[in-house]
Amino acid sequence: MFLPSYLWKSRGYIPLLATIVFTLSLHHVRCAPQTFADIDVAVDLNKKGTIARDRGDLAIAIECYLQALAIYKNVAPGSRDVATVLNNLGVVFRSRGDLVQAEAYYRQALAIYETLKPDSLDVALILSNLGVVFRNRGDLPKAEEYHKRALAIREKQAPDSADVASSLNNLGVVLRDRGQLTKAEEYYVQALAIYLRVAPSSLDVATVLNNMGSVDWGRAYYDNAMRYQRHALAIQEKLAPSSLGQAESLHAMGSMLFDQGQTAQAILCYELAINTFERQMRLLGGDDEVRSTFGAQYLIYYRDYIEALLVQKQYERAFFALERSRARSLLTMIAEREMVLDSDLPFDVQRERKLNAAACVRAQAKIARLIPTKDATEIDQELAHLHELAVERDQIAERIKRASPRLAALQYPQPLDLRATRRALDTDTILLSYWVTPTATTLFGLVRGICG
Repeated sequence: MFLPSYLWKSRGYIPLLATIVFTLSLHHVRCAPQTFADIDVAVDLNKKGTIARDRGDLAIAIECYLQALAIYKNVAPGSRDVATVLNNLGVVFRSRGDLVQAEAYYRQALAIYETLKPDSLDVALILSNLGVVFRNRGDLPKAEEYHKRALAIREKQAPDSADVASSLNNLGVVLRDRGQLTKAEEYYVQALAIYLRVAPSSLDVATVLNNMGSVDWGRAYYDNAMRYQRHALAIQEKLAPSSLGQAESLHAMGSMLFDQGQTAQAILCYELAINTFERQMRLLGGDDEVRSTFGAQYLIYYRDYIEALLVQKQYERAFFALERSRARSLLTMIAEREMVLDSDLPFDVQRERKLNAAACVRAQAKIARLIPTKDATEIDQELAHLHELAVERDQIAERIKRASPRLAALQYPQPLDLRATRRALDTDTILLSYWVTPTATTLFGLVRGICG
């Protein structure tokens, strides 16, 4: 919601290149097509990075953006394209929880944009993104300051636009965090009204609906809050299935259901949220510290899930969820080694897996380009195609399991459940596993064949 996709071709460089053609030697004229080719490569890399980022594959997104940045810095240093890629890198690092690196990229982009055109929408974009960084750090006054600066520019340069709605939503989030729920709601209502005019049924609408739901929940308007969450989730399931946004909506809905005493339904929402989050973890990239920082933001998913299971006295499932939360980082690290064993697979299985992945990228890229209000039929067709590809991907996974048990064990790892853990223990060994929360401590005691 904070990042438009800047996918410019080589316009902006033509006047410069024309000057080179008329003033430099023939040797330099011959080099000009190569410069154009480099720019086209950078444009393509930036586009691929954005697609990868939108589907949660942050490691690939960073790789693409860094390659694009290197090209742009070489052929057009200090240009708007350099700033755009710097901003994109800031967005990805912010998504990974690396706020220091994100701020560094944003400030580099801001310096370029302010040099090129102060008080432009580009400047407002960076101010907005810096506001998000400060909010994530807990510096709410600083976050509010940056968002208000961004809003002032956007209202002047593009009144009643999606950019204005974005700033209004961001200010609503900050004021909600500061406990000013009535003022937060005012900003959300204004943002939603704009989005419904310019981008109805978009993910931006889902984001504002989620935020409005959280405000109503805080004011004990439970029925309204659930309606907002269900509406948001329906949009996310259609436009961004298996995304972190969907995971956050599922977790929020689970918490609402749990607070209302609907524990069984809450457990279903929590489990779906965790499944979605763990799929994203495998695509995160980065080192152990990056994964740990990112994962720490979502430990609450496991905490709430385990608490709900304990309320229902589902001790086996609670133990499995506990071990699952502890094994998450290890499983991610192990799964990253899967390419070492790719040679175990028959060539046709390798080829089908790569073709399936490429087809998914193309379908997701096409959906990203379509407009919900104009291209609803095409969007539905692409979503149906994605479902077919998901079924095909499951079939390929089964073939991998049969063809290479070693690779399957790494690519589809499973933590031990309670029964499997008990079977693995020696007869004279007891396993004690603790689950500590601010209000209670649960102790799982396991010996071979017995649990308590």
